[in-house]
Amino acid sequence: MKKITALLLLACMMLSLFACGGSPATETGTNGELDCWTYDEAGNKQYLPIVDPEENVTLKVGIQQKASVIDYNTNVYTTWLEEQTGVHVEFVKFSGSSSDITTQVALMIAGGEELPDVFWGFSPISQTTGREYGNQGYFIDLNAYFADPEMSHFTREAYKEIFGEEKGAKMFEENCRRGTYNKDGCLYPFVSMEEVPFDSPICHTVINQQWLDKLGLEAPKTIDELYDVLVAFRDQDPNGNGKKDELPMIAPVNGNYQRIVDYILNAFVYTNSTIHFNVTDGKVWTPYNTEEYRQGLIFIRKLVKEGLLSPLSWTMKSADLISLLNPVDGVYTVGISAGHGDVSFTTDDAFFVYSPLAPLADATGKGGYGARNYYPTKFFNYITADCKIPEIAFRWLDFQMSGEAYLRQRWGEYGVDWEYSTNPDAGSYAVEVPAKIVIHDPNIWAEQNNKCWHMVNSIASEYYYSYEVDLSDETDVNTKRVNNIYNNYLNYKNAGLPDEMFWYASYTDEEIDLRAEFTTDLTSYISLSRTNFCTGEDDPANDATWNKYLTELEGLRYSEYVATAQNGYERVKDLYSEY
Repeated sequence: MKKITALLLLACMMLSLFACGGSPATETGTNGELDCWTYDEAGNKQYLPIVDPEENVTLKVGIQQKASVIDYNTNVYTTWLEEQTGVHVEFVKFSGSSSDITTQVALMIAGGEELPDVFWGFSPISQTTGREYGNQGYFIDLNAYFADPEMSHFTREAYKEIFGEEKGAKMFEENCRRGTYNKDGCLYPFVSMEEVPFDSPICHTVINQQWLDKLGLEAPKTIDELYDVLVAFRDQDPNGNGKKDELPMIAPVNGNYQRIVDYILNAFVYTNSTIHFNVTDGKVWTPYNTEEYRQGLIFIRKLVKEGLLSPLSWTMKSADLISLLNPVDGVYTVGISAGHGDVSFTTDDAFFVYSPLAPLADATGKGGYGARNYYPTKFFNYITADCKIPEIAFRWLDFQMSGEAYLRQRWGEYGVDWEYSTNPDAGSYAVEVPAKIVIHDPNIWAEQNNKCWHMVNSIASEYYYSYEVDLSDETDVNTKRVNNIYNNYLNYKNAGLPDEMFWYASYTDEEIDLRAEFTTDLTSYISLSRTNFCTGEDDPANDATWNKYLTELEGLRYSEYVATAQNGYERVKDLYSEY
C-alpha cells in the first residue's frame, strides 16, 4: 500500500470531486489501456458485457466468507456474473466475526499490504470506518461515476423500476447523498438499498386469537383495553390446561421486529429506539426527557409489577421467543408477543393462531403512532485506491444493482430455483403488488448450496419478493401467510407517523468526532435507565428519581447530542422521500 499522500494524489488523478464539477474518465481505465465499454457493430456503446472476455480482465474482490456457500469460484452466481460482464473474479476471502474481519482489514492497511480492488457486500466496514479509510486515501470517491448516467445505468434503472420515474430519480439522489458522510462531500461507498415495506414496522405485534375467542374478548385498541385483556389472559386460564402458566405478554425489547416496549410507548409519544430523534416545527428533540415518555414508563412498570409483561423481555433472545410462541403438546402459553411471520414461527398452525395487533391509540395527545423504519441504505461496497481499473470496477458493481442480479442473489439459479411469473394478475401481498416471480425452491437462502453468495447486495424491493399466489382462496396456506404479514404492515401504515420525521442526518467530520466522545455513554444510559424504570428499583412516578435521571441525562451532554443532530438534519431534510 502506498503512503497516504501518494494515495490522495492518485485519487485526485483518477477523478475530480463531483462537487467541483468533475467527471470520470469513462473511455479508458487508469492504466490508459483498458476501455470500460464494449461496442456493437455500429460502434455504439453497449452496457454488457462490460469488457471483452478475451481481454482477461480480473477484479480482486474482498468478500465476507459465508459457510453456506460451497465454492465461490464455481458458484452459479459467479459464473453468471462473469458471463454477463466479461470480468473474471478472484476472491479474497475474509472469515470470522465482523470484529475479526474489521481487524483483518485494519492490519492489512497498517502492514502496507495491497487491498482487493473491491470490497463487496462488506458489512464489517461500517459507514464511519469507510469514511475514515476514504479520508485517508484508501478508498476512492465515487461521486463522479454516480453522476454519469451511463456509468450508473443499472442503478438508476433499478430505482426507476421500483419507485417510478420521478421518485426513482429522487431516491437515487437521496441515497447517494446519504453516502456522503464526510466534510468534503466525497462518496466512498457504492450504496445499495433494500426497500421492503412489510419489514418496516419496528414491532410485528401479534395476539393469540384462540385466547381472545375463548374469553369472548376483542383485540385491544387502547392502553386501558390492553391492560384488561392482559389481566384476563393472566387470570382466566385461556389455554385451558388448569395451570397458571400463561405469559400474558412477552417479547425481546431489542429484537428485530420485536421492540415490544417501543410498541407500548408509541401510545404515549412517538418512540423509535433505532433512530432516537423526533422533529416538531423543524426542531429536533428526543422523547426520552418528556412527560409523555415518563407516563409510558409508569404504565409499563405497572404491567411488569402485576405479572402482565414478563421481565424476561429485557434479557431473552429471539431464539428463546420462537420456542415460546410454538405450542408444546398443543398448548400455547403466550398471549401477546412480537414476531415476524417468516422467522418467529416453526409451524403454519402456530403462525395462524396469532393475529396482527394494530398500534395502540393515542393516550396523551402526542402518541398513537405506528413507528416504522425508513428505507434502509447499505454502505457495504468500496473501490480501493489499489484498483487499477476503477471504471470497470464501478460498472461491475453497478450491474449488480439490477433487478435480475438481485433475484439471482436472493433466489438462486434462474429456471431451476425460480422463474418470472406469466400471470401477474394473480397478485401477492394483498394484491397491491403484482406477482413478479414464481419460486420453485424457497429454501435457497437457508441452506448450504452453490447457487448464490448468500448476500443481498443490490437495489431490492418488495416487488422482487413477490410470489405468484392466488389470493382468492382464503384457506390457502400461502394466501393466509401473505395476508397476515401484510396486514401487520397495513396496521402500522394506517396508524401513521408524525407530520415531520427525523430519518437520518449528515454530520461533518468535526461533529462525528464530537459525538464519538459521548454518544455511546449517553445512549447506553438511556437504555439502562429505561430498563431500571420498567423492571428495577427506580420508579419513574417518583419526582426525585425522575429529576435525578434528567440531571444525569444532561450531564452526559444530552444538549450537544440534540444540537449536532439538528445540524445534521438540516443538511438533508429536503432529501427525505415520502414513506
